[in-house]
Amino acid sequence: MTRWLLALTLLSGVAHGFETIDNNLYFPAVAQGHRGNTSASCNGLGYPALTQNNQAKITGTGGVALNFCASNQGSGMPLDACDNANGSRRLCTITGNPIRGLATSGDNSFLSSSGSDGDIGHCNSGQQLTLGSASQYQFGTISLYSACTLTFSSTRQEYRIQSLALGGAKVVLPAGDYWIDRLVVNQGGEIETRGNVRIFVNAVEFNGGRLNAAKTGSVLLFGYQNVNLNGESLVNGLVYADQALNMNNASVINGRATSRSLFMSGTTAINDKMSPPRHRGDRSLRV
Repeated sequence: MTRWLLALTLLSGVAHGFETIDNNLYFPAVAQGHRGNTSASCNGLGYPALTQNNQAKITGTGGVALNFCASNQGSGMPLDACDNANGSRRLCTITGNPIRGLATSGDNSFLSSSGSDGDIGHCNSGQQLTLGSASQYQFGTISLYSACTLTFSSTRQEYRIQSLALGGAKVVLPAGDYWIDRLVVNQGGEIETRGNVRIFVNAVEFNGGRLNAAKTGSVLLFGYQNVNLNGESLVNGLVYADQALNMNNASVINGRATSRSLFMSGTTAINDKMSPPRHRGDRSLRV
């Protein structure tokens, strides 16, 4: 089975880590709905839907129905919103049966930052910054709106941040888990990953920003609430939203997406980029 295991370094302050995520269970197809970690029916969930408008497209379905409770078929869904196994386009169909989702409580609860290790309020163009150490991993507000680069130290595999906002800057994340209460990546902002990276966020908004654009690593973006992708945002990796995944304008996910509900408008696209492991013992994520 394809599993993605990020071993957390058991250093001071690490109470627990999010469970190992089995991609076969939680990302079985290019896009799917989930019912949370419950056995609730679609009726009990309020029929969260797959909604596609304008020229929104999902590619990689292979002609198979998607696991959502409901859809807007007949009410604005484009006739070519999904694809067939031969590459031709078709209307998206649904099974009415979302998958079981991940728990977001207990050992999977969000890990907040105390902010005790400081803030970064600005940077200068061309500046190269390094942040973090074995004992410094809980940061407050990081706000970068110049063409600088901030690299987190690889001496740890777990960091916590109260707020991270980018515009024109690049943040480099070595392999590990990153807990960010509020993440905003605006136009020109980029998060580069090196190795297997999981980003856990409470509130997240990409407004033309990019995540793993160069595919230098493998990434999971996990939203405890909604995940919002606007403008020409690009995510190369897996996206999981405990609530809604909202894609607007020309945002693109090259990978797979799992969410309670999925809204796509404009020329948004989800393209299946999941590939099998390189060999039987490979537990790394490849997208």
